[in-house]
Amino acid sequence: MTTGTGSGKTESFLIPVLDHCRRQKALGRRGVKAVLLYPMNALATDQAGRIGDYLAQPELAQVTAGLYIGDKPDTDFRRVMTRREEMRQSPPDVLITNYKMLDLLLQRAEDRPLWEGADPA
Repeated sequence: MTTGTGSGKTESFLIPVLDHCRRQKALGRRGVKAVLLYPMNALATDQAGRIGDYLAQPELAQVTAGLYIGDKPDTDFRRVMTRREEMRQSPPDVLITNYKMLDLLLQRAEDRPLWEGADPA
């Protein structure tokens, strides 16, 4: 999709992803259902705030998200997990990360619990 800044490019994929997670969660499915991959920590962090705003809506109250990047974010998000141990214990529906961290997440033994119950599709 090509269009100007602020015209809704992110929403064109984000809203269907969050709706998918909501529907799967309602069916009792646990684990990661979507991975949102960003090229830089700064962009992932920025988008985590945006996603948290969507998750504050009552119809998405059961959907969870987690920001898993190389650095601890400078800010806490109201509706987005940032603590790694918390995400390993209770994997988010939406995992927000970058390509370098995703590579590590798929290899490290301590991160295996994050993928338990993940949607293979």
